Amino acid sequence: MSGGGASVPPYDPAMETPTSPRARFSAADAERLAEGVFGKAARASEIESYDDRNFVLTEETGARFVLKVTRPGERRELLEAQNACLAHLASARVPAPRVVATEDGRTLVEVSDADGRAVCARLLSWVRGDRLADLPRPPALLTDLGRFVGDLDRALASFDHPGLERDFDWELAHAPRMRAHLAAVADDRRRERVADWMERIENEALGPLAGMRRGAVHNDPNGHNLLVEDPAVPRVTGIIDFGDLLKTAVVSDLAIAMAYVLASDADVFAPARCVLRGYLPRFALEAREVALLPLLAIARLCTSVVSSARGSRLDPTNEYIRISEPQAWGALDRLENDHVARAAEDFLAIHEAHEAGDR
Repeated sequence: MSGGGASVPPYDPAMETPTSPRARFSAADAERLAEGVFGKAARASEIESYDDRNFVLTEETGARFVLKVTRPGERRELLEAQNACLAHLASARVPAPRVVATEDGRTLVEVSDADGRAVCARLLSWVRGDRLADLPRPPALLTDLGRFVGDLDRALASFDHPGLERDFDWELAHAPRMRAHLAAVADDRRRERVADWMERIENEALGPLAGMRRGAVHNDPNGHNLLVEDPAVPRVTGIIDFGDLLKTAVVSDLAIAMAYVLASDADVFAPARCVLRGYLPRFALEAREVALLPLLAIARLCTSVVSSARGSRLDPTNEYIRISEPQAWGALDRLENDHVARAAEDFLAIHEAHEAGDR
């Protein structure tokens, strides 16, 4: 990269317009809610999350559930869309959480947090498995990752809901919005590299992306949301966390899945080639969608690192905000301009070979 990004002033969190802080909700609160409303007498322990408060509920029998408590101000329509999507995926046999209703049939429950703010709670089934991010990722597992995301996108192609229409910073088309928060990246060299990539993404990718077919996407199939039930078998067996669900370019899920496996060595896009080979037999892409994948994957990495830097300064207590930073910076530090053209050529060759094999 050129390293020619403009200088920025020191980061000042006081200049931010903060989003609603997470709910103040304890494990004891979760246990009372689980028993009183959902009829589950269980021990609660909090697990990491970005916006929600998430609690694992464990009954004496060993049965487990996840209680999710939203941040204040979350749109109910979006939660209804997520619940509807999970029901749709259940009918399509895609392994994902299932919504567990209250004893009186509700799937969303309005409660108050410790500060008296209105929040929504819902109970989901537990999905077994180890996080893909915590495991070695040989080529066979990366190919199966592509297979799984392709199956997911094929199922989502027949799903729609009014709540999917949202203005969301994590949509790939909105990656350049992160320019407003670049000052949160403390390292000058890294900040300039991200600024350069954002300029290229805006100039070369966003125009074509606007003309791509649209549909429902998970929008966050990263290794912390993808599960492997038996690490000895290279197979992705489940997906969780539908909080980023939206309607956008359907190629987004594949680009995002690729972003979180890009390597930090000379062949940055080698893992992504495996993912693409697994994806194409399950969900067909157009050549113009395939050609955009390298820049779209980089767009996700840029959004991720800037958002992490910004979020950790606004909420230093939430370590989960920075969970993807090491891998993202590892790839961004190695990426050069010519990597994109070479990767696009490789991806198009894989696409052409797949298309020829189908004829």
